[in-house]
Amino acid sequence: KFAWDITLVSPLTDDKKALVKAVKDMSYDGWTTNLGGLFRTMKGMLQFGRRDASSLCMTWTDGRPSYPSDVYDTTEGARELRPVCRVMVVTMRPAVPRELVLPWVSHPKSQERRICDL
Repeated sequence: KFAWDITLVSPLTDDKKALVKAVKDMSYDGWTTNLGGLFRTMKGMLQFGRRDASSLCMTWTDGRPSYPSDVYDTTEGARELRPVCRVMVVTMRPAVPRELVLPWVSHPKSQERRICDL
């Protein structure tokens, strides 16, 4: 969960049932989108992953970066994460412009950013 504070609701796991429960039990803070902190937390989590597996970090967001993580901080967090994994971003609202997200994602950029109208 990446609002004001980053909350790790589950470590890396192969227990799908427990992961789904952890996600369903999350609460929605509804006021900030700390994407820079999210990208840095993801990078930290990867140290516990399998060394022989490729890593993918997928972010779903309905908002633009906001306090405490602005656009610059988010771009820097993504830049730190990209060397260790493939970074994808799914935006859940058209209000998050493509141009804002493209600097965060891995190459090829056309395959790493999706819009999901819910």
